[in-house]
Amino acid sequence: MSDSYPWDQYPLQELEERGIVSLGRGKIISKVDIQENPGDYPIYSSSAKGEGLFGKYDNYMFDEELITWSVDGGGHLFYRPRHRFSVTNVSGYMRLDTSVFDYRFVHAILSLQHSKLTFDYQAKAHPSVIRNIYHLPFTPLPEQKKIAEILSGIDRRRCIYEVKKEKIFKLIEATINHFFVDIASTAPAAEIGSFGMVVTGSTPPTSDKSNYGEGISFITPGDIDDNILVKTTKATLTASGLKKTRVIPPNSVCVVCIGSTIGKVAISVVESATNQQINSISPGNYDPYYLLAAISHYNKDIRKAASTHAVPIINKSRFSEILIPRPSIDAQKCLGRFIASSYFSIELLDLLLKKNSFLAKSVASDLLSGRKRVSV
Repeated sequence: MSDSYPWDQYPLQELEERGIVSLGRGKIISKVDIQENPGDYPIYSSSAKGEGLFGKYDNYMFDEELITWSVDGGGHLFYRPRHRFSVTNVSGYMRLDTSVFDYRFVHAILSLQHSKLTFDYQAKAHPSVIRNIYHLPFTPLPEQKKIAEILSGIDRRRCIYEVKKEKIFKLIEATINHFFVDIASTAPAAEIGSFGMVVTGSTPPTSDKSNYGEGISFITPGDIDDNILVKTTKATLTASGLKKTRVIPPNSVCVVCIGSTIGKVAISVVESATNQQINSISPGNYDPYYLLAAISHYNKDIRKAASTHAVPIINKSRFSEILIPRPSIDAQKCLGRFIASSYFSIELLDLLLKKNSFLAKSVASDLLSGRKRVSV
């Protein structure tokens, strides 16, 4: 903090010695414990994903408001409103004197400090470590609560956006499943290769630096994620590099055909190239969003068709022979329009989430540093 920081601040160790803060570790809870004691009380562990949920069972350690953090999972902090729950031995918990500190405020200020630190599986966030790293300011309690309410309001907006995204994903999945169930008995089966030209990518020599770096998209499996449109890629090619690989046009359907992510699928937005792990279909008159949905729905067939080597792989010929339904063009376009519009909504929500994240960081930095004060 700067010299102009308006509040006195103290390390957690000193606050612990004064009885204002107490730190602890969870207990060992095995999968056997969960199986033998089925129930609805959540167990939180070291994962930084979601809420760090490990499982549920019929026992609980706490029925109170707390802050927990992942000891082994990078030190990520969680605010836990009052409910019945447990934490495992790879998590820590923090109890506060609520006449001095507001839990949500402390979670926010510790999260801000955590964002400037690095914990991992080597440098773990043990209580003995964080006692001397984290500091808490003696901000007046009414001001703490006001700041916490402002930041919680921004976070509630984030939650609303994420819930909307999840609902759209579930709607897409349900609609695709219903579509293929409905057409299963009426649409003829056709080989993937009959929907358009299938191209297996290749990689220009990486030893020649002149092949890379001018912005021509070079798609690899790592570029295919939850968003079905590949708009940017981690690696790009020069015009010279593009001549040493195989070009695919916009709206090509790109399918990973090797490794643990075999069957992942996306659509190229611009003229691109791919590496040899990807087979692409240029669907011509067929709807690319329909083709993407069909390949995604029949993903198990693609996996079954792959070789059984240590690294599964499906070559161009075998991939081209896989059968999927071929309904009428009108039916394809109907499903395609739904998928395209749904993912457009997801992109808008992603944009709102980015703006919300920027706002949260900006407001948190101003309020928690004392650069801006709130009136209470």
